[in-house]
Amino acid sequence: MSRLKNLHFSFSATAEAFLINSISEATPCIISFSRYIVPTMRAIKILHTKEVKCDEIVEIKIWHVPKSDDKPHGVKYSIVYVKGNKRLVGYDNAEGKGDHRHYKDREEPYKFTSIWDLIRDFKRDVEKIRGGEWDEG
Repeated sequence: MSRLKNLHFSFSATAEAFLINSISEATPCIISFSRYIVPTMRAIKILHTKEVKCDEIVEIKIWHVPKSDDKPHGVKYSIVYVKGNKRLVGYDNAEGKGDHRHYKDREEPYKFTSIWDLIRDFKRDVEKIRGGEWDEG
């Protein structure tokens, strides 16, 4: 039996439509929305969350942005797992570098397909390093 994911997001109706379109039926979720509108911004925050446990930090930042050569999928993201003030896992698409992954001391290209796949890949890497899920303590 799969566990439902309980997610809360605050973002505009445009970002809501973007996120809902990226949810696959294979990912059961409970999603609650709080809407706000920022009419002059080019980037719309989809998600920003930060969780700290002792010397570990997980921070996820995702924005909907206009499609461009640098961001062809219309998403800007920065996701990181830090332990003892050292980044052990990270996924981002910083300007000029494109989609890439940081794993321990390596940096390598990353094939972005969807927000859900990005989060799944990140969680998988964190589980490998931690020896268990983030929610397990």
